[in-house]
Amino acid sequence: MKHSRRRCDFGAILNEPLEVLKNGTAGKMSALEVAIRKQVKKALTEKSLPAVMAVIKVAIDNDLVAPPPTPPGGGVFVIPKFVSEEDQRRIFAYREDNSMKYIFDILRPYYEQ
Repeated sequence: MKHSRRRCDFGAILNEPLEVLKNGTAGKMSALEVAIRKQVKKALTEKSLPAVMAVIKVAIDNDLVAPPPTPPGGGVFVIPKFVSEEDQRRIFAYREDNSMKYIFDILRPYYEQ
C-alpha cells in the first residue's frame, strides 16, 4: 500500500500564536519569535557562536536587518553614468534647497524616456 505524502506548511506553524508566560503574565507569541528568543538567550548566556550565527541568519532571511539611517547631512548619493555633466553640476551645486525633490526633478526625465 502506498502512503500519500502530505505537505507541511512550516510558515503557518511558525506564525501560529502560542500561549506563553512573559514577565509573569500570560500572552501570545509566534513559534518563530519563541525560537528566536531561545537562540538569543543561548547566544548571550553561553556565548555560543553557532547560536549567534543562527540568530543573524534568521534575521537576514526575514529582512529584519536594516542599514543604519543616513546622517542628516551626509550619506552617499550615486548618480547614474547616463546623466549629463550639466545635470550633475546642477545636482551637486551648492544651493539653499538641495532637497531630494529638486534632485528627482532633474533625474525624472532620464527615467521617463
